[in-house]
Amino acid sequence: MRPIIYTLCFLVCSVGHMAAQAGSQPDTANKLRREIGIGFGLLSLDQVRGITMEAGLYSSRKDLPVRMTGALFLTYRHYLSGMFAVAVCVGMDNQVGYLNAENGTRLGSYKREVYTAAAEFFWVYEQDLDEPWPATVYGLAGIGYTGGHSYFGYYPQFSNNYTIPYNARISHFNVQVTPVAVRFGRRIGVFFELGYGYKGLVCGGISYFPGRGSIIAVEEK
Repeated sequence: MRPIIYTLCFLVCSVGHMAAQAGSQPDTANKLRREIGIGFGLLSLDQVRGITMEAGLYSSRKDLPVRMTGALFLTYRHYLSGMFAVAVCVGMDNQVGYLNAENGTRLGSYKREVYTAAAEFFWVYEQDLDEPWPATVYGLAGIGYTGGHSYFGYYPQFSNNYTIPYNARISHFNVQVTPVAVRFGRRIGVFFELGYGYKGLVCGGISYFPGRGSIIAVEEK
């Protein structure tokens, strides 16, 4: 958990520095540059890992998860111009499933929890703010760090026969590449993203531009 805290502090400081530089530029009055979003993704990189990865030693293996929360993320984005933005993103997802022997005997259960902190770069392909329900077509790429644990628990009758660790640490770098996404709305809007990585294969959610003024347009700096 400590590496995630360090990573998050570094990302916040980096994005804050870039945001401060952008805010010092002229012609920023009455332009909304901050966006806060919450999203939910399916089939993230860690979800796929959790489904496909062997549980550990000997004949014990993972079954398909009986419950997955999906990848839940909170994003703070700051627009350097109408075309580009930088962001800090934090999120989590977990799975719960069963441990089985090769012959199908159910031995116990497992729970996998992961937490991610990442920095993202955002770009706009096309934007139309004149429509009643304006659309913004964009893409994004991110890199970050994921940490967490897999907990393995055996039923009492099997607990002495298997030596898989009860608490396996998860720690790795992570990425997200979203080549195409779309947001509908003005200050409050909904978005849909298609890509792959820590947010998932498909992701959707809502976002909000706090403050007073108008959304910064693509042609504005």
